[in-house]
Amino acid sequence: MEKSSAVLLLKDVDEVYSRLFNHHPVISGEITYFYKEFEEQRNDREVEMLFQVLEKTIDTRESHLEKAKNHANVHLSSLSSDFDSTLNVCNRILRSSKRSDVEMNFLNDEREKREKILEDFLEDIASKRSKVDETFRDKEAEIEEYYRNAEENMFSSSVQR
Repeated sequence: MEKSSAVLLLKDVDEVYSRLFNHHPVISGEITYFYKEFEEQRNDREVEMLFQVLEKTIDTRESHLEKAKNHANVHLSSLSSDFDSTLNVCNRILRSSKRSDVEMNFLNDEREKREKILEDFLEDIASKRSKVDETFRDKEAEIEEYYRNAEENMFSSSVQR
């Protein structure tokens, strides 16, 4: 029973496959119908033109297909070689960018030195700025006192007269 069901299943699969992928009978029938319609309506003149167009189409398809394949072979191989050379350059850049631990330690030490110098510089600038601000306040106070004294002197000299 299993053998007969397997056979039936295979026959069904074959029939489905034939219906899905074997279009030869349908196309043949359509071509025959199309041919009869044109032969009856347009006579042989139209049929001859149709055959000429068909021949040109087939010829064009075959020749252009070959040309396309040839162009693809030529240009895709050069494109592939261009991609390979680009990949090699990228790999070379990656290899050169991978530095050893010694180089990285040296670079980190130098970076820390520069950061320390920058920090010292910023502290020095801040202290100089505070000194300038303090000197400015002192001078401002001196000038205020000078003008206050000058104003008092002027006021007292004008009152004494």
